[in-house]
Amino acid sequence: MILDTREQIAKVSKKTLVFFMKIEEVLDCNVEKLLAKQTDVQNPAIGEVVKQGVKHLGDENQYKLKKLICISCYEEEWGKQMIEAELIKRDKAYDRNKLYSIDESKADNMINETRRIEQ
Repeated sequence: MILDTREQIAKVSKKTLVFFMKIEEVLDCNVEKLLAKQTDVQNPAIGEVVKQGVKHLGDENQYKLKKLICISCYEEEWGKQMIEAELIKRDKAYDRNKLYSIDESKADNMINETRRIEQ
């Protein structure tokens, strides 16, 4: 998450920012483990952490956060991390760049969704 996004989330709720930073911390730690061929990755519990992070917010602030944060991006990264861990366990060759590349159709959908929300 870039600094500007963190600052914008903090303007909505500093308490909520802590929850999203925890998700990022777990995903980042998993990257380090996977690069070292360690498969004991930690589940970031994205759904539960998000739920806990926004439960104190009203609808307007939840809407603002949805414009700032791509929850499905976190979920997709976690899914790819689980796939990579399984490939490592099975000692299968794989192209890490290909595994983590962004599907262009999904990128277009994310851009279109963001535009729709902003209108």
